Formats: sequence, C-alpha cells, structure tokens
Amino acid sequence: MAIDPTIVDLSTRLGSVVANNTIPTIMDRINQAKATKEKDQTIKYLEGIINDLISDKMN
Repeated sequence: MAIDPTIVDLSTRLGSVVANNTIPTIMDRINQAKATKEKDQTIKYLEGIINDLISDKMN
C-alpha cells in the first residue's frame, strides 16, 4: 500500500511548523535577541522572528 505523496508532504510541513514554533523555541529565540545588548541587532532578530511566524501562518 503506497502512501499519497501529498500526505507525506503535509506531514513533513506540519512537523516542521510544530518544531519551529513551540513556545520554548520562540522564547529561546527572543532571549537570544535580547542578549545582544545592541538595539538595532535586537530589533533585527525580533523582526526575523515575527516574519517567520507570519510566514508559517500563511503557509
């Protein structure tokens, strides 16, 4: 019995989204951004986090 490639693709994408967007993962990324102590770099990291979350929601 063959598995539909669409199901395999969706399962892979779901696993990726879940792994990337768990609360501890996001909090770790936020803490890393704050640890830079440079305002511009912190803003850049936080913007990246926000853009990643928005991108994941649109997919």
